Amino acid sequence: MKQFILRSGPDENGLVRLTGEDFHYLARVRRIRADSVINCRLPSGKAAVLKIVRAEKNTLIAECLETNEEACVQSEFPPIILFQSMVKGTKMDLIVRQAGETGVTEVVPFYSEHSVPRLAEGAGFGQTRTDRWRRILRMARQQSNSAVSADVAEPLSEIELF
Repeated sequence: MKQFILRSGPDENGLVRLTGEDFHYLARVRRIRADSVINCRLPSGKAAVLKIVRAEKNTLIAECLETNEEACVQSEFPPIILFQSMVKGTKMDLIVRQAGETGVTEVVPFYSEHSVPRLAEGAGFGQTRTDRWRRILRMARQQSNSAVSADVAEPLSEIELF
């Protein structure tokens, strides 16, 4: 892991509380302990270095040691927006991951006339899939050390696209 992308910035004391999925990933998967130092990216896009001060039962408390004024690369390059027609199976997961690794700023999935998946009846179908793609995109950015802020839009129908 070259960097960790924080969901929220440090508080007024320069401390960051990592709970939930972030705690699980760092403490259980990566086995980060007290006194460990990790590179991270703040929600504002700035690079920072965090030192884990203490580990509690379900919380890691970290201190922001330094903040690099290097902002997201978006200001240097024009944004790259990928409009991707919905594809069969889990291929969309791979497309989103590779888009995040290469510096795409936004992925906009859409349903076309020839798309195999169709809009499902029932609440939350698109939201669950979009949330999954956002998690995949976040992990891809962490792994590739990408400084580009990226997001996945809700899937659009062919009519909404034009």
